[in-house]
Amino acid sequence: MPIDFSIMDWDGNRSSSSNSIRNDFSEQSGPLAITRDRLMAAQMVDLSKVMEFLAINESQARVLLMHHRWNVERVFDALDRKGKERLFAESGLPFVKDDVVGFNLNQLPMQCEGHRFSFLCTVCFEEVDAKEVTRMECGHYFCNCCWTEHFITSIDNGHARRIKCMEIQCSYVCNYQTVCLLVSARDPLVTARFERLLMESYIDDNDRACWCPSNPPCGRAILLGSQSDPFCEVECMCGTQFCFNCLSEAHSPCTCRIWGMWVKRCEVEKQNIDWIEANTRVCPGCGHAVFKEGGCNRMTCRCGQTFCWLCGGPTGESHLLQGHSCNRFTKAEQKKLRKHALQGPTSQESFRYMHYCERYRSHTNSLEKETLIQQTLQTCSLFLSTHPTDRPNRDENWVLTGFEKLLLSRRVLTYTYPFAFYMFGDELPGNDLKNKGSRQDLFEDQQQQLECCVEKLAMELENFFDQITPGEVAEVRFRVVSLSRLLDNCCRNMYECIQEELLPYLGLTEFIAQYKPSGPDKAKEINCGEDMRPLLGSSC
Repeated sequence: MPIDFSIMDWDGNRSSSSNSIRNDFSEQSGPLAITRDRLMAAQMVDLSKVMEFLAINESQARVLLMHHRWNVERVFDALDRKGKERLFAESGLPFVKDDVVGFNLNQLPMQCEGHRFSFLCTVCFEEVDAKEVTRMECGHYFCNCCWTEHFITSIDNGHARRIKCMEIQCSYVCNYQTVCLLVSARDPLVTARFERLLMESYIDDNDRACWCPSNPPCGRAILLGSQSDPFCEVECMCGTQFCFNCLSEAHSPCTCRIWGMWVKRCEVEKQNIDWIEANTRVCPGCGHAVFKEGGCNRMTCRCGQTFCWLCGGPTGESHLLQGHSCNRFTKAEQKKLRKHALQGPTSQESFRYMHYCERYRSHTNSLEKETLIQQTLQTCSLFLSTHPTDRPNRDENWVLTGFEKLLLSRRVLTYTYPFAFYMFGDELPGNDLKNKGSRQDLFEDQQQQLECCVEKLAMELENFFDQITPGEVAEVRFRVVSLSRLLDNCCRNMYECIQEELLPYLGLTEFIAQYKPSGPDKAKEINCGEDMRPLLGSSC
């Protein structure tokens, strides 16, 4: 029968203190934002749970948690399934039944010279005083000088979080307090770096925590609650919205794999377009891109059309001899030729990519402009206060709510185009193309309905910022509120269509964040003085 860890300690006694410690931010349903100066306090919450429950010291609790990626429930589950001795062995800790820490001088192979006891270190083969010898919990002992060199080398080589014993074939992790004690006597700067790495391991080695990817960095870390989905989207306190799984910008309903492929494709295509624009000209006859190999500016396409390399205009057999001259700059013609030149690659896949890319970029630009319009919402609030509707106490923030729904829906619509490009194409590995036509029709119907509602709401809100009479406010408010509710249903239907009808064809490894009507989960910043003081006592 599994142990109820919430009410019992290791000795089998009911513990009210362990119960109170577990009522912390890990039980929050939403994400939490932790500043760098609060990391140690946040660490101590999890460390205190394991220390109290297993009756071990802080260094041992840290080794257990780091081995299980700072997942307390995972530690308790392993304890229940494997037992304490096996749990310690797999984590790199010696299992000492009598909990004796330290060593007895009589256990060392020493030589006595008068009243001085000396010890032969098997690493440097130097005889040192017995007081200059340190024994780890695994039972191996060496001189302090060798231990210190080993610790500093391990820290410099990137193994600070799990410094193992120097003994051959010993996999036990050295005590962190002993590491700090010996290294600080040699180099305090290395000790400070070691302590910083241990502190940051709470985020770097934690499956449910990550640093905010804002640029420039805001210095906050995001910690998911116990009820949060790892495939979620989070908004940091600094305003950065990102995908917790891949740390890129929030991109649902596009999967992480598809979004990564789309970003790389856009970078490659941009380079291709730049090269094509600089090194080719489009044939005015057939539209194919033509590359110039020789020095003559009279080009002949494989379709038989001759044209001028300098201006792209069609010419006869003779070039620059009978009436054709391209030395005069005509701005309108240059814009026209440049536009056609970008359509030079006439392969079906390139045209298909341009179809989705143009719509993706168009909605991205609209999203940026509509975000800027939000700055004028204060003016709208003053307008509404001057011209109240017939129901001033209901939906008083309908303009702000309408804009938030518009931005959220526009973002969802934007990322449906990268998803559609790979979902219904041939480039995605593992994509089952069975019944692709019917699935594409179903998706595009949902996409069309979503796009139609987004444009309607955008038009209503843009018209509101134009000249509007006080008598029209109530009518506009009704349409905006109705469209906002309709858009919420459209977004929800789009997510359900992708999750239930399309993702199963990509395999079991594809997931998207769940649809949230209010957008990405907003992280709440914890305050050590208020939120964590009951958990840590006077340590804050």
